[in-house]
Amino acid sequence: MKKAVLLFLVLFLACSIQAKEKSASEDVKQVLPEIDYREEARWHFNIVLEGLNKKEKNLAEAERMLIEIIDFYDSTFPEAYAELMKIYKEKKDDVNYKKIETRYKVLLETSAWQAKEEEKEVYSGDELTNLLIKELGSDDYNIRNKAAAKLQKISKSNTDALIKALNSINIYRACFSAGILGKNKEKAAEKYLIEILNTSRPSLKISALEALGSIGNETSIKYIIETFSDAYYSHYEGKFKVREKAAEVLAHDFKEKAVRPLIEFLNKPDIKWYVFTALSMIKPMSQEVKDLFLTSLADKDDKVRLIAVKLLVDLKDEKLFPKLFSLASDKSPLVRYEIISLLGDNRTKESKEKLLEMLSDTDKNVAQRAVYALGKFNLSEVKDLLLAIAGDLNKDVTVRWFAIKALGENFKKQDILKLKELLEDKDLWVSSAAAAALDIERMNYDEITSGIIKKKQEKLDLLALNFTLTTGKVFEQSKEASIRKGIRFLLSQQEENGSFKSAYFPLGATQMALLVLFKQGWSEEDKPVKKAVDFMLKHEQADGSYFSNNEVEKEKVSYLTGMAIKVLSKTGNPVYKEKVKKSVEFMKSIQDKEGGFGYYKGSRADMSATENVAKGLEEGYNFLNIQKNDEMWIKMLDYLKNHQNEDGGFGYADDNETTRSSYGSMTAVGLSLQSLFKKPLSSDEVKKSIDWLSKNYTLKENPKAKSDKHYPYYLKALAESLNLYGLDTITDKDNNIHYYYKELVEKLMKEQLEDGSWSAKWYEPVLAADFYISILQLKKMQESIIDLY
Repeated sequence: MKKAVLLFLVLFLACSIQAKEKSASEDVKQVLPEIDYREEARWHFNIVLEGLNKKEKNLAEAERMLIEIIDFYDSTFPEAYAELMKIYKEKKDDVNYKKIETRYKVLLETSAWQAKEEEKEVYSGDELTNLLIKELGSDDYNIRNKAAAKLQKISKSNTDALIKALNSINIYRACFSAGILGKNKEKAAEKYLIEILNTSRPSLKISALEALGSIGNETSIKYIIETFSDAYYSHYEGKFKVREKAAEVLAHDFKEKAVRPLIEFLNKPDIKWYVFTALSMIKPMSQEVKDLFLTSLADKDDKVRLIAVKLLVDLKDEKLFPKLFSLASDKSPLVRYEIISLLGDNRTKESKEKLLEMLSDTDKNVAQRAVYALGKFNLSEVKDLLLAIAGDLNKDVTVRWFAIKALGENFKKQDILKLKELLEDKDLWVSSAAAAALDIERMNYDEITSGIIKKKQEKLDLLALNFTLTTGKVFEQSKEASIRKGIRFLLSQQEENGSFKSAYFPLGATQMALLVLFKQGWSEEDKPVKKAVDFMLKHEQADGSYFSNNEVEKEKVSYLTGMAIKVLSKTGNPVYKEKVKKSVEFMKSIQDKEGGFGYYKGSRADMSATENVAKGLEEGYNFLNIQKNDEMWIKMLDYLKNHQNEDGGFGYADDNETTRSSYGSMTAVGLSLQSLFKKPLSSDEVKKSIDWLSKNYTLKENPKAKSDKHYPYYLKALAESLNLYGLDTITDKDNNIHYYYKELVEKLMKEQLEDGSWSAKWYEPVLAADFYISILQLKKMQESIIDLY
């Protein structure tokens, strides 16, 4: 993404300069060098500087770019040296720091010398010529261009002066002089321009190449070809600029005259690719070159074969097809990629078979392009084959998806009514192909409002879920499909008053549902969210607490208030700040002397209530921009320290009625709190907690708990706590390594019911969905079905 932004900025700035140039006279435009080098350097430098200031660029990337600016722009850019020295100082790279510092000092010392030397430069022209040549080195864009235009119009008596200016210290003056000599076709300048090709000034070399092309003397061709070895590489544009300019000049200015000299250089492996590049650009193509490219299809160099394939494919000569088709299995994916369009256009039995094979290509770009090529065939020719691939459980799921997409490409030829009909097809592969074929952007408003978007999504969700359930692989798209399915169930359970259906825990179930919706990108602008928030606010009490008159909930004050703080903070709506402040103050008033929280004031503290309050308060403090260093947080940390058992685990509470023996859900909750209080992974407390969870790892029950009443709670706490510490795996007591999140997601997806809900003992459907969807939302899966959506 960063590279794309940089490229956009450079292109934008280049376009701006082009716009300025168009406003100048045609004479001025003719003599401009290809690039305004010092101004380009300034733009590039500013981009680097902006990236460093915003911390968008890492130091290695910035270092590389600054070195390029220094090397390419004739060492006339002191600011680049200064920034590079800062980077080396930060990296504590004393060796490179001293090297650049030395160069920097020399540069500063020679700046004044350079100005004096420029004053001494004599160009042996008349007074006007000398003046104009000096103006070519001006920092003012308009002065340079006006001087160039006048110099081109003056008689050829200024040739000697311009030739001398080629050696000017000033890069503008040297480049513009080369440009004028070229436009005037000054053959006397040829040998001096050739000499420039052996210098280390890439910007001037490019101007010299253009000038030699304009002069057009065949004797310069071999020297131009030799620049194919030039070392300068532009990281901004991702190419060897001098080499590519040489190929362009040979093809456009010398044309067929360059063919024989180029062929003679084919015995040099280091420049072979650029020789072929130049030959491929020369039009019209001679039979000799065509034969050469045919022979090159067997070349060992992947890049040479690629150029040959591109050129020969463009010829569309049916006599060449058999030879080209054989490259469908070439070792280079780029070569295979180029052959595909020809196979699709050919539409023979042989090309169809090769494209079907390419659906399982190891390079996904090749497989993807094969999809679209198969879409060019008649439906009757490919439908059965593609459906067979789609339903083949032994094939890689990506190949099956590409087969469905290929069928979809064919379906695109149908009208919208036919596609709607295919969306309802009982065959999952057919309906999925129709969904993949629907191009929403090209549909008119009436078609979009017909429910077709929803149907498209549902079909692709079904397909993604099928891929996971039939392969055992958990894909990100499959997980997202499961989440959407669960949310559709949740929304179906919302009551008219805004709550979510629950006989025992209506306020708490609604708060949890809101957090799930927020995580999925919903906001108060969405009607279901607004209704639910309004329902919650009706239960706000005068002291800032929240509870309902429900028999269960009226004793869960701290839990419901902590959730309310979290919900209101997650809205990001500043109108709720006073409410959150009030609720935070209420929480402070009910904290017990040991630092923990019970469910209401005076009740004994427990780990579950304390964790929920702590997480709610964390959201609230962040929302209010308050530091978490007051007495309440210090006391909570003390509570956590005092309630970890010797075995590393945590229990529920410590009183006469409830033992504090360690069990699964409470140990996971304790680990979450350790993360909240910034306990490092290396600390003894955290290591002991993780060790307990490892030794007792299971997804079948809440380990060591006296009942399975809070099994969903355990699964959520386990996933959240391990994820907070960045752990992808956990090792059980038998030394087996488990990718716990993958195992958990796969389990939840398999147990999800048709309506999107889950069946969980002791938990109502809405509460179970709240818990399980939040697990699915925790993080992305590593595996992905390519561009399923």
